[in-house]
Amino acid sequence: MPDSNDHWSIKDILGGIIGGMLFCTVGLWMLVLPNARDDQPAKDSAKIIGKLLDLIWSTPGGIIILLLGALIVTMTVHQLVTQTSK
Repeated sequence: MPDSNDHWSIKDILGGIIGGMLFCTVGLWMLVLPNARDDQPAKDSAKIIGKLLDLIWSTPGGIIILLLGALIVTMTVHQLVTQTSK
């Protein structure tokens, strides 16, 4: 393992790219179908993620989630480029 703390493993890089793409996909889904969660809100037995999606599911929420996903992917690719150039 290198002496610097800037070294990411392949799991970290793939996790950042796949996770960021997942955020981008959900953000685009929110933008395309802003009323998709209105018909079937989360039930009491639903998990906390379903209730959270009920709260933020809208066009502004989609823009924020999309930008967050793009930021995650961009920063992961930047780390990959920086790491491989050393």
